[in-house]
Amino acid sequence: GAAFWLSPYIGAIGSYASMGKTTASGSSDRFRFSSEMDAEVLTAAGLVGVPVRRAKIYGLGGLNYHRALFSTGQTTDPVTVTVDDQPFILEGGTQRFEFETSGWGWVFGGGAEVWAMGPLAIYTEFEWSGLKGDDRNGGEPTINDKMTLFVAGIRYRLGLGGR
Repeated sequence: GAAFWLSPYIGAIGSYASMGKTTASGSSDRFRFSSEMDAEVLTAAGLVGVPVRRAKIYGLGGLNYHRALFSTGQTTDPVTVTVDDQPFILEGGTQRFEFETSGWGWVFGGGAEVWAMGPLAIYTEFEWSGLKGDDRNGGEPTINDKMTLFVAGIRYRLGLGGR
């Protein structure tokens, strides 16, 4: 991402995050499943900061846009049941569900940057985001989730303004 301070107190930030694949799996006596979600999030937010010597404490608020692919595969084993002393086999099988979502959500948080030496700063940031969206193919699936993000890194100042 990149932060641009228009003044020592007001700025803007933009970032891109790829969550990688998040997985979950489970099983019971007669079935097994595995789920996977792969999401990308683009964020644009305003910054309000307060310089304190070589540091700046700031808050942020804005919007995000997400794209996500969610898939689940489930296998059910065959089972024999007895009805009126007659055995019946209930067939098992495999099902796969997959959908893509996209949409706009909110983001807010805050952070601090400390200008260690010259144009280099160390920063930390904490964000809460809402991931909301509909099925990209017009179906019924939706997503309405939240994401918590902690970021730490190094910033390089390209100009002298806005510190």
